[in-house]
Amino acid sequence: MMTRTLLSCLAILATGSLPLSAADYAPIPRILPAPATVTLDAAVTAPLLAEAADLDQRLAPLRTAKPDLAADVDVFIKAVRYALEIGEFWNDKDIDKVRQLLDEGAKRLAALEKGDAYWTQQRGSVVRGFYSAIDGSPQPYGMEIPEGLTLPDPASVKAGDAVPPLWIWLHGRGDKETDLHFIAGRMTRKGQFQPEDAIVIHPLGRQCIGWKGPGETDALECADAAAKALYGPQGNPKFAMMGFSMGGGGSWQLGAHYPWKWSVVHAGAGFVDVARFTKMPQDQYPSWQVQTLWGVYNVPDYVRNLFNLPVLAYSGEIDKQRDAAEFMSETFEAEGKKLRHIIGPEMPHKYDPESIKIVTAFVQKALRGEETSANEPGHYSLQTRTLRYHRARYITANGLEEHWQDSRVELHFDGAFANNASYRIETKNINDLTIGEAGTALKVGAKITIDGTELSNPEARNGFRLVKSDGKWTVATGDNASSGLRKTPGRQGPVDDAFMEPFLVVLPDGAGQHPAVDQWVNFELDHFLRRWREVFRGEARLKHAADVTADDIARYHLVCWGDATSNALIAKALPKLPLEWDGTQVAVGQQSASAATHVPILIYPNPLDTPQAGAAPHYLVLNSGPTFREIDDRNNSQQNPKLPDWAIIDVTVAPDDKAPGGIVAADFFDEAWQVKPAK
Repeated sequence: MMTRTLLSCLAILATGSLPLSAADYAPIPRILPAPATVTLDAAVTAPLLAEAADLDQRLAPLRTAKPDLAADVDVFIKAVRYALEIGEFWNDKDIDKVRQLLDEGAKRLAALEKGDAYWTQQRGSVVRGFYSAIDGSPQPYGMEIPEGLTLPDPASVKAGDAVPPLWIWLHGRGDKETDLHFIAGRMTRKGQFQPEDAIVIHPLGRQCIGWKGPGETDALECADAAAKALYGPQGNPKFAMMGFSMGGGGSWQLGAHYPWKWSVVHAGAGFVDVARFTKMPQDQYPSWQVQTLWGVYNVPDYVRNLFNLPVLAYSGEIDKQRDAAEFMSETFEAEGKKLRHIIGPEMPHKYDPESIKIVTAFVQKALRGEETSANEPGHYSLQTRTLRYHRARYITANGLEEHWQDSRVELHFDGAFANNASYRIETKNINDLTIGEAGTALKVGAKITIDGTELSNPEARNGFRLVKSDGKWTVATGDNASSGLRKTPGRQGPVDDAFMEPFLVVLPDGAGQHPAVDQWVNFELDHFLRRWREVFRGEARLKHAADVTADDIARYHLVCWGDATSNALIAKALPKLPLEWDGTQVAVGQQSASAATHVPILIYPNPLDTPQAGAAPHYLVLNSGPTFREIDDRNNSQQNPKLPDWAIIDVTVAPDDKAPGGIVAADFFDEAWQVKPAK
């Protein structure tokens, strides 16, 4: 499996039988990272790349033997390679950062080869790394460890031990803050918040994609990697989710999407939606599909999740991004709650010293359990529009009546959750849910009242599952999903959802049936691979269709390019997809077009994957990467999914910075992954 450089990716295409001519399509100018303003001669870059390649080769055995520590070296090598190969220099002195990172990477590698990971004992600003589950790429993060903070030996930490909390700080927009520059800064730079009783963690988050999609996953993986690095596999620190500007937007998003993970949320400035933040006139709104997909990251659609934990917003008095907190204040008030919002007097887009003190004190008190949530004790809320975000404390949504509609669970109980005699539940647009918490036994015979129906808990287990059929709630007999294909947590689409988890790109083995489609496939595949490297800061796993194994199918979402003639996996899966695609036409439901000039994009449970009972199959994706494009890179609030579960693309319309071609038809599948009637 090839993962090391984009050059090797393109070589795979070049050595196949695919025609690589896409001359009729104009190149799409890159927005992120910002185009370089300093160009280096090959005489400068070649020896530096050779030095990085030597370190890369020496590190290879340690990636398997000591992956957690190898990542702490690999991030330096990757940062140098990307900067030199992509061109990420905007100042004549930037080349000094290459030397700095190569020297530190070489120093760490030499020590690690001798069994010494000295940097794990350092205090102050320290750069660490982890290997992303999404694509296997090394992703950097910074730590700020107070000199006087007492830390335990990670090997001695047991489950339940009290350990210093972690403040997860999400950075703002940085068009030029690629791996090289991020790492160089994090080696010495101090953040705005300097708690003495906690460690501040700085994820890269795939640089500048608004803490969305893979950036969101990276923030979660980074938090867990930092916890493991500091406290070992049993450590369970409390987390504060925090950020400013783009990071404030990210803090709102991750706080609302994962309320069960954080002990407190603080958001400074940022954005919480698309239309209001961009001041978009209603007559310029995009298609209904795109508006629906705003529901992935529009934070007001998840506001009730924020009622479960302490939340504090900050705005500068004269900051244009003050409106994010004002919008959230309005949304809180519409639900009968009040958002705590502090304003820095006469401050533009930054904190004032007094507000930093107030935020610090609030977060510290919240982590000690001394701040309150908007909900009263014994009341927990879950609000969502998609099963990607399906959890709150004590609550798990397993099924929705219809995706992309406002969906809610309100749980009430008196006193402690464990061994309670009565639970009261109200729902909206939910047909399958679990109430419980790992390691917490619930009382046999406990009264359950859900939407007016009275039931009782049948077993002394960690929770109970309730399902609704024909409008009637009952207690489920088991924890497994009901039989038959359906949308479940993490397997609900849209197309972009596949790129939040481990995926494998499946390349065509030869030419397809139609030259125009081949031309489009070559162009869009190249566009995706380059964009994944440059914008998403990683390298996709790649295999030809003929080389994909049963293990690959069981481990990864498969992102297949081509058609049934060029890609054997597409041919094998096609009879079991809700798609008709032959030499004549492409058809989804009642929507059809000529196969000579059209191609389908689709996400669907992989019919070739047969998981164990109770588990959902991985995704199969046809002919697409993440669906937001270059025009969306200009404003992080716009970096949202742009296509639903399927689309038919007219390849006679050239791909550009807005779309992969002409969008003839597009829609979501229903809750059983079947085609909906055409609108």
